[in-house]
Amino acid sequence: MALDRGKARAARKTTPPADDDLPFTTVEEMQDALRAVGVDPAEDDDIEMQFFVHHREEIQEHQAAQARQSGTMDLNADLSGAEGIPSGPEVESKPAPKTPRPPRPFVPGAGARVLDEVEATVRKYVVLPNEEAYVAVTLWAAATHGMPAWEHATRLVVISAVKGCGKTRLFEVLQPLCEEPLSVSAASTSAIFRSISDKVITIFHDEADTVFGPKARGNAEDLRGLYNSGFTPGAGQLVNVRGEEGEWTPQIFRTFAMVAIASKGVELPDTIMDRAVVIRMRKKLPSETVAGFRQKHIPEIRKIGGMLEDWVATVPQDIEPETPLDNREADLWEPLLILADAAGGAWPTRARQAAVSLIKAEDGIAVEDRSLDLLRDIKRLWPKENGKWATVVSTSDLLELLHSVEESSWDRHDYGRPITDRQVADLLRGYSIAPRLINVKGKRFRGYRLEMFKEVSARYLDQ
Repeated sequence: MALDRGKARAARKTTPPADDDLPFTTVEEMQDALRAVGVDPAEDDDIEMQFFVHHREEIQEHQAAQARQSGTMDLNADLSGAEGIPSGPEVESKPAPKTPRPPRPFVPGAGARVLDEVEATVRKYVVLPNEEAYVAVTLWAAATHGMPAWEHATRLVVISAVKGCGKTRLFEVLQPLCEEPLSVSAASTSAIFRSISDKVITIFHDEADTVFGPKARGNAEDLRGLYNSGFTPGAGQLVNVRGEEGEWTPQIFRTFAMVAIASKGVELPDTIMDRAVVIRMRKKLPSETVAGFRQKHIPEIRKIGGMLEDWVATVPQDIEPETPLDNREADLWEPLLILADAAGGAWPTRARQAAVSLIKAEDGIAVEDRSLDLLRDIKRLWPKENGKWATVVSTSDLLELLHSVEESSWDRHDYGRPITDRQVADLLRGYSIAPRLINVKGKRFRGYRLEMFKEVSARYLDQ
């Protein structure tokens, strides 16, 4: 129970600070010192209060020590709600800064033992779909401790068709292994980028299907933009920030951060999937058993995370891994391959095998851009005249053809409603194809010409 406001005010008038290094041993001495510089505490209580707030934690410790001696300690006592003391965001309860560790030399082979320990921890509590997944999540957890030195911040996407496949449990085990984990399943986009703008954070976004699903509303596009921009260093979001006097000033918020996203039954936007190592979870068999996970296990897992952090800090920054991958795939796997090469042992080989295998698996099951589906169906359904492709087709005729194809679902494209002429135009706009006013034998109508699709077909469908 929080302290009563009146009692707290009385306490601050009579309780001296507990820090022996302070020049005051009593409140009266503090008041005398204020009077010596021309400040009357009775008239200007704010200055006295500033002193109190600045040393609030020391005073709380002093009161707790007195309570322990008297046997009346209140574990829930809190001075933050006392009268005159700001609460909430004005006075933040910040965790103690990490004690700087002396630099350690890089020891070849030491990393393999640490990564083995991390992998064993994941295996203890979670059943992943294949061996490659264990390699990927282990290296991804290690990579969180290398930020912001990487050229790219690899996303980890964990997807399942139904609930109960272990996505949340995987996140629970990974978080204490990673650098400064932050769970944002119910957070707004603005809260996320404000959290990561000035320090290294590892984002864990569970239940992302509620944001990116077909019936979701709200900030899906803003969140997609944040996660996409945060893949590369130097990127950020420009936001207007209100100043003390009510003025608005544009400010860049840094978005470069490692991100793990879990989704049930919903594919994430392809721009996120292209930047991610994708793990597709499945229900475990009765023969696949793991240890029960409890909150009491977190401190031990966090110790292993500390070992991982210590080792990553020793990894040389000039490693340039050879990769069997190209383009975006090479970018997202680069931090993981660097750490695998630094670890040695079987990790360099296992990492490359995992990269190739997981990417190949996604090539077979990832949902493709809907616009490509539309192009394929237009090519397949385009009308013919005397055995040759017709030179033009009206928009109304094209829609009728699309709606007639049951397997392509264009008749229930938009929440069960058929695709419209505007939606067709929107999907084709990215290929520089747009409906035109056409005049054929005195008949005027809006539609498409065959020549519009020839080059697009050669580039996107015929290869």
